[in-house]
Amino acid sequence: MLLGDKRAFTMLEMIVVLLIVSVIVFGTTISIKNLNENNILNQTIKLIGSKYNTAQSIALVNNHECYVDFKESKVELICNEKVISLDELDKNIIISSNFIDDKIKINKKGNISRAGTIVLKSKAKTKNMVFSIGKGNYVVK
Repeated sequence: MLLGDKRAFTMLEMIVVLLIVSVIVFGTTISIKNLNENNILNQTIKLIGSKYNTAQSIALVNNHECYVDFKESKVELICNEKVISLDELDKNIIISSNFIDDKIKINKKGNISRAGTIVLKSKAKTKNMVFSIGKGNYVVK
């Protein structure tokens, strides 16, 4: 549109540009939120895996049973009936398992006697840590 000798955008062109920018911002925000949830789940898996590996090492070295215990939004490492470490999990993560009393029991040889699965849920994602009998290797699905 011409106004004298100046060129200007029409109202429709401005609305279209604002709509496109809004869609891009909205899409980026959702993408970042999903990425953040995935990072929190991965950090929680690494934390639990680290607690488990530490429990195995302590059980082997000190020749006594250890447990990795899941209570609400906490993960405890317990050896010789003493709490070795306690970590708070993100409050948006729901953790459950099919282990007895939500504890992974590691015997004096560093093995687990019962296979099980730990389920970690956020609002949009779910990941499973599947533990196998014996050495207790786990996979994340």
